[in-house]
Amino acid sequence: MWFFLLLIPVGAVLLAVNFDQVVRLSINYYLKHYHSELKLEVSALKIDKINSDFVTFSDLALTQEKSQLSLSGFQLQLAPEKPYWLSRLILEKGQLLLDLDSLSQFLPKEKSPETDSSVLYRQLLSLLSALPEITIKVLNTELFSHQKKAADKLLLEDSHLTFTVGTKVSMNLKTDQQDLVNLQSDFEPGAVAGELTADLGKLNSLIERYFDQPLMITGELSSDFTLVPADAGWALTSNNQVSNSRLDLSGVTGEAVSFVVDGDFILNYRDAALEVITGQDTGLRIKAAADTVKTLKAKLKQQGFGQDIDRLLQENIPQQVFVYPGSTVALDDNNQLLSGNLQLHSQLKNGEITIKLPEFTIAEQKQVINWQLDYQQQQPIKQLGKVALSSDGEISHSPAETKLTIKTGEILLTEVKHQEQEVQQGTFALTKPTLIQLSDETIQLRDKLFFTSTFELVEVSQQNFGEIWAEHVVWQAADNFRADSIWRLDDSLRLTSEHLFNNNIVKGRAILESTPLSELLGRVELPELLTLDGQISNELNYEFELETQALSGKVSGELVNSFGSYDDIAFSDINAGWSCFWRMAKLSCGQLGLSSGQVNVGVNITDMQSRGTFFWDKNNWWYHLNSFKGKLLDGGFSITPLEVAPGQDISGELILEHISLTDLVALQQQPGIELTGFIDGKLPFSYNADGLNINRGKLLNQGGGLIKVDGNPAVEELKKSQPQLKFSLDALKELHYQYLDSEVSMMSDGSTLLKVSVQGKNPDLVEPVHFNYQHDENLFLLLRTLRLTERLSENIEKAINK
Repeated sequence: MWFFLLLIPVGAVLLAVNFDQVVRLSINYYLKHYHSELKLEVSALKIDKINSDFVTFSDLALTQEKSQLSLSGFQLQLAPEKPYWLSRLILEKGQLLLDLDSLSQFLPKEKSPETDSSVLYRQLLSLLSALPEITIKVLNTELFSHQKKAADKLLLEDSHLTFTVGTKVSMNLKTDQQDLVNLQSDFEPGAVAGELTADLGKLNSLIERYFDQPLMITGELSSDFTLVPADAGWALTSNNQVSNSRLDLSGVTGEAVSFVVDGDFILNYRDAALEVITGQDTGLRIKAAADTVKTLKAKLKQQGFGQDIDRLLQENIPQQVFVYPGSTVALDDNNQLLSGNLQLHSQLKNGEITIKLPEFTIAEQKQVINWQLDYQQQQPIKQLGKVALSSDGEISHSPAETKLTIKTGEILLTEVKHQEQEVQQGTFALTKPTLIQLSDETIQLRDKLFFTSTFELVEVSQQNFGEIWAEHVVWQAADNFRADSIWRLDDSLRLTSEHLFNNNIVKGRAILESTPLSELLGRVELPELLTLDGQISNELNYEFELETQALSGKVSGELVNSFGSYDDIAFSDINAGWSCFWRMAKLSCGQLGLSSGQVNVGVNITDMQSRGTFFWDKNNWWYHLNSFKGKLLDGGFSITPLEVAPGQDISGELILEHISLTDLVALQQQPGIELTGFIDGKLPFSYNADGLNINRGKLLNQGGGLIKVDGNPAVEELKKSQPQLKFSLDALKELHYQYLDSEVSMMSDGSTLLKVSVQGKNPDLVEPVHFNYQHDENLFLLLRTLRLTERLSENIEKAINK
């Protein structure tokens, strides 16, 4: 006010000159000579009233290059005891045109050195206490920037600043007739406390348009805050509520990634350390924004996901994440350290997931995060049933390496169904902590991964298991992963498996160790009268190409010391072996072998052996019998090579060699009949849906032999009933034959016709003997009778021995 006092001596001059113009010129002279750097000028001034208590300007306009401030109804209330004689400033209405391009030249170019905040606060209070009370009823502001090609209108109304002890500030800033910032605060000697509400979306837009540094967050903010000056810096404590807030991370990620955030949180700042704590009432709710979901869908399509993307997102990706109350994130700017603890929860379409980070520290050179994961699926997912997952561990990262430690882990599956497989419950459990080293392109198992799997109430291709338990070990050598497993099925079957994963190829083998055959056959439906046991072992080797989906493999195994029976046919000492190959959906078995020490079909067959090959593809199969041979009746037999194929009759020839007639006759145990010599034979046969047939087979003697029929009750009775046959039958009492021939035919029901022709000499007769005989017999019934006779003899012998 001292400037105005200088005008008093020249009062006479003022009477002759326009007073308003003199004041304006005087002020401009002062600004030009003493504050020329401001480039500030009073372009209009009109005093409405002036007295010792107040000065009222009906018009006051100030310009600064392209910026202009126009005030109307501007009153200065005077008080000599106040600094500058001003006690209060009242603005009825104002208009501010602000050019941010020219204003930027007055902003500091470099960061000012740090100042003790408590000292700065005391200086600020001292400065404010010297200022008058300010009341702004209406101040319209227009912001513009030609460089940014932007323009905005703001309205400051009903704002009040009182700069005394217990100073109060009330500010109401609007844009487009809507609230932008509302501030109510108190300046106390030791702190600033107040309430703030702001539209972060509109504020973010303003900052982004003019300063290219968006806040990254929009929405409605409500905050109660306390700002305390301290020697080491300002300390801030605030309770905040955000609603309809959107966190935009596109500036960080380079693409559209944003989240909708609602809830309350506490923000503390002291000594360059920022701490955010979710509120104790509602916590925070975070949801991916629509454009983020759209970007994710586009990426999934690029990666080959097609029609079911919406269902995939709804069922497997959290739609909303809830941050539990009490979760804390702290940023220490001095040590460049981010730390805290978090607990996140999300409800999925079919279940819910909880992620806990009990402790994490993130620094420039090292990041360590302790984590816990729990997933509970409430509704079955197609084919997978219900899933529950729990695990915990630690992940650490440094410029040198990234390590993932899994301390515990368990996966629980229930009600799993896939095609012909069904599992009521399955469990995978980690038995030892494991360490995994990660890099941009590789995954390295530093420790062996030990886990078990247990499946209960399992049905596989109509086979039922009460429990399938396995112990697994996975480890890595170079770029290869290997998994070894030991399997136990119902505490009876034991298998081992090995698998090697190498880039695009998976190799492995599964081994069934020597196992009682009855344990396997007990799970399949066998013919009603068949029993079989022994020891079986098998090995499967395979190779699978992931890119081409091509599977190839080899199956080999053996059956040893096997025995059993079919109805009343007993067999023992059976051994078998097989070696089969699978490639391009085709199965070929080049080595199928079977041998048996003894088979009793009524006639004991020993040393039986067969060799064959088998081929199968999706449209056809066939079996080629290369050889089939054995021993019986002191001789041998074989079957010529033959083919077996679906829908075709089987035909071949049974070859008999050196069959003992003595042993053959002894089978029937007929008194008074003796027969010596040996025969060979060729019996053509065919087999079809009706059964086995023999068509005109031939039996022929090997060298001479003797036929003696004397004292046989049936023959003697025949002589009496048919006397005309007596001479011929007596010739058989001692017939030394040189030729014995028989034609053999058999129907599918076992009916057999023998046409026998014998030529020889009886010492009691002068003439040679020619004997022709035709005999009908059911071979199947005969063999069955022989088996029953032998079994009866064995039972009698056992009874006698007892």
